[in-house]
Amino acid sequence: LLEAAAADPGGPLAELVARNAATVPAYGEDLNLAGALHLTAVSAGSDGPPAPPHEPVERPDTAREFTAFMTGPARVLGLVGDPGTGRTTELA
Repeated sequence: LLEAAAADPGGPLAELVARNAATVPAYGEDLNLAGALHLTAVSAGSDGPPAPPHEPVERPDTAREFTAFMTGPARVLGLVGDPGTGRTTELA
């Protein structure tokens, strides 16, 4: 993919790869700004005592999507989101 993007530096694939490199966290020897920001946010967020637990918040849009999935023909449901956004709670 990188070779194809390099073959046409001004093309749409090169633009997509550059945007991905800048915005999608990468770690280790590929550490980029997005990865560094994610790592520092995690370490800064874990400083101090834990916050008191919150009651789950009902999300009508998610409930509608689950209902549509359960009553529809689909066999797989993708539930995506950042860590801490309640994905596991929604599944429970």
